[in-house]
Amino acid sequence: MNEIEAIDLIVNRLGPAATGKGVVIGPGDDSAVVGFDPEEETVVTSDVLIEKRHFPEGSPGDLVGYRSVAVNISDLSSMGAQPRYLTIALTADSIEESWLLAFADGVRACCLETGSIVIGGNLARGPKSIAITALGSVLRGKSVTRSGAEVGDEIWLTGTVGATAVALQNFRDPQIASLEELLERRNENALARYFLPIPRVDFASHLFSFASSATDVSDGLVCELDQLSRNSGHRMQVDVESVPVWCGANPREAIQSDDSYELVFTAHPCERTEVTSVAKRTKTPVARIGLVQEGDGVHVHEGEVMIEVDAGYSHF
Repeated sequence: MNEIEAIDLIVNRLGPAATGKGVVIGPGDDSAVVGFDPEEETVVTSDVLIEKRHFPEGSPGDLVGYRSVAVNISDLSSMGAQPRYLTIALTADSIEESWLLAFADGVRACCLETGSIVIGGNLARGPKSIAITALGSVLRGKSVTRSGAEVGDEIWLTGTVGATAVALQNFRDPQIASLEELLERRNENALARYFLPIPRVDFASHLFSFASSATDVSDGLVCELDQLSRNSGHRMQVDVESVPVWCGANPREAIQSDDSYELVFTAHPCERTEVTSVAKRTKTPVARIGLVQEGDGVHVHEGEVMIEVDAGYSHF
């Protein structure tokens, strides 16, 4: 199978995930042509996932495909944007038809879940990696950034952290369930939660109504809070005992090194009712985990004691 045949294979497998509203010209031409509502602004993000760094060697194609899309959608969600379009660039040492078909299945599943459309991409020989550029939309002036937190705001977290370490400990189990089964078990199976992070798209569409700042947990909760602190100029104080942690995970480790792709955001105390109301309507678990204070950095407390923590994952 050559490159053109492989691309055709993927596009055909994507089916409804490669066409839809706003797509003027999709996969198959030199570039894609898409449209946006004139009342909206475009939000753009890109991310690269590399085998043995962002997913284990030998990972099933469908799980890699879903995860690759989900982590990019998470960046859009953290700014309150709704996902629209994706381009996907895949490199691989060889073309394995079964892996490519499975990869396309995973991409399609996440796209259909989030309302995203694949509009193009590229395929080349090289170490296995997936580079995605995702485009979303948000009402003009309604994007949520990292910089808006104010002293007195409360810090909130969707979902739980800590599944990553538990999942990777068990990855070598030869009995990895199917994509369909794992999608049904994301609230109970750490491997499912790691490979198939839950896109908080519905909840994120309401962020602009209550959040003063937001980001997603891709390099550890403490690391993301440090980014909110640096961008706002205020201290983030967190009570580790208030952070929802995946069953079996060490709480201290869970807040330092985890890529759960949950949303962490700040909101004024007067927005508490709105936050919980939106969470209930969108069936999104949320928890208040701390406060924004005068000062800088991240202070993590366990009861009355402040504990030392690492700043989280860094690529360099």
